[in-house]
Amino acid sequence: MARLRRQRSRLLDKARLRAAMLANLDPNLDFEAVSVRLLKEQIVRAQEALEHYNRLIAETDAAKHIFEREEAAANDLAVRLLLAVRSRHGKYSMQYQAAGGRPPPARRKRRKPAIKD
Repeated sequence: MARLRRQRSRLLDKARLRAAMLANLDPNLDFEAVSVRLLKEQIVRAQEALEHYNRLIAETDAAKHIFEREEAAANDLAVRLLLAVRSRHGKYSMQYQAAGGRPPPARRKRRKPAIKD
């Protein structure tokens, strides 16, 4: 399942709205440590970080897909090799068991316990 990308950030939307309202109040609003200009710069950096985050998620999803495909191919090859050993040596052979195969269980008929009245 693909990871969800974040299309929007509520906090960024709120900060953009607040920056617009503060800029309407006074475009040069500056309180030494905080200003409208600093807020707008921070919003741009946060938006860039969000875009970077979404790119990384897309790359991670692609890498996961490649890994799962290669993993399935490796498993398929392992199963095919085990079946080849089974067909050459038999399902009860030591070679088959050494390759990781399990012999079919010895089946015995179970007796049903007698019901006592």
